[in-house]
Amino acid sequence: MKTLLSNSANRQVLIIEQLKYSDEWVPVKQIVESIDASPKTIIRDCEDIEERWGHIVSIQRSASSALHLTEKKGHTVSEIFSEMIQESVAFQLLEKIIFFPGKSRLELQEELFISSANLYRQIIKMNEVLASFGVYIDRTNVCLSGENEIQTRIFLAIYFSEAYDYNNWPFPTVERAKVEQLVEKMTSVYPQELSLPFLIGATILRQNQGFVVSDSHMKKKKYHMDVYHFFLLNIQGVLPELVQKELYLDFASTILWRDFSWDNREEELRIEKLCKESIQLVAEVLNLKNSEANQQKCIYVLKSFYCLFKTYPHKNYLIYNRCWSASKTIHKRFAVFNKVLEKNLRDLETHTKIPWYSVYYVFILFELFIAWEDLPQQLYALRQPVSVEIASNRGLDHAQLLGYCVERNLNDKVLVNINPTLTKSETREVHHANFDLCVTNFLAKSVPKEKLFIVEDIPSAKNLTSLQDLIEKHRMEMVIEQLTYLE
Repeated sequence: MKTLLSNSANRQVLIIEQLKYSDEWVPVKQIVESIDASPKTIIRDCEDIEERWGHIVSIQRSASSALHLTEKKGHTVSEIFSEMIQESVAFQLLEKIIFFPGKSRLELQEELFISSANLYRQIIKMNEVLASFGVYIDRTNVCLSGENEIQTRIFLAIYFSEAYDYNNWPFPTVERAKVEQLVEKMTSVYPQELSLPFLIGATILRQNQGFVVSDSHMKKKKYHMDVYHFFLLNIQGVLPELVQKELYLDFASTILWRDFSWDNREEELRIEKLCKESIQLVAEVLNLKNSEANQQKCIYVLKSFYCLFKTYPHKNYLIYNRCWSASKTIHKRFAVFNKVLEKNLRDLETHTKIPWYSVYYVFILFELFIAWEDLPQQLYALRQPVSVEIASNRGLDHAQLLGYCVERNLNDKVLVNINPTLTKSETREVHHANFDLCVTNFLAKSVPKEKLFIVEDIPSAKNLTSLQDLIEKHRMEMVIEQLTYLE
């Protein structure tokens, strides 16, 4: 979708993505190679980003021509992407077609101040991009269409949830307060979904425009009707104020697309069994606790992506994949869970031919991390203390001070031992050192370089933060090395 933005906006999105997804300083040369633009253009784009959205992000430049992006307190880069989408001529055209289907080409030209030829080119280009989302612009009727109406509505939910912050309700003809009431009633029974309000708004908008789910895609087997009647029972009192009675089933088949994706109860039970075995395997490998209620939440996450593949096997974000950023943090801080789940999903994909890993891995990792009760606490509990030798060339008293600083900041994560012998000027490295890490205020030549961590005489906050990161990484690697499942 980013290709529908202007050339400069498209470049700026790519720059922001690279900087956002990196914890380190990113050389301008590296960005140049991936974006195919000159260093001068990259620097100018960064200046434009700061000038325009300096209240949202800050981009620092080092003396060695490297860049680092930080988000300002209370802001996120998604705000920038939302503004880019709303300002793009292509997206403005798309929204006019969404909200006013059947509007003449002449009206669109006049409202967007574009020529007939430009309008034609825009629609052709948009359809090339929209194909990856399972929708297209019908050039005859000038409206948004799809492989089926449910997929079109799901695309609209994806579009509006990314293009608009929830505070900026995009449906003027749909009463937001009533939608919020319906969402509140639904989430007391069904798992919460970020884009649910937008899916409800998009569904009501399409219904009011005369677009309904066709009979060929409307499932009316007993299994689906049971789901439908249970849905009506739980939201009675709210739905009549939003949807016409004759469209209740049409509405439910969209809002409950997961439940309506099953061909029969046997299919759901088969997939649920596979998902349960998968979750139990992860729990067993990592010795994680999982209550019955919590296990069902985790199973639901896996089942949902099976249903998504059946119902909407298309790209499920426009420009900014929020899960990618979150999953990157999980990769770094909880690598053992990441590696076990990765292998688990690869095996499951091989067995079922459903793209659990190749397409949905990032999303499943993020969703499971939320759904699994006390997961961070349980993963931290797997880590064993790291043995740390402390030495100082300023004497034993100073070594004990360093030891206190390390213990005070790392608590039960380390086993500290003061080692006065390391100050001796030995040239031969101790290859079989019986400790995991050595913290000193000098270059101890007898310690293998990979085990040496040098701090200032009085460890700075930066020293201690870096040491903590190193300790956590080492503790995590120790757990990973012990898992035969990953061999």
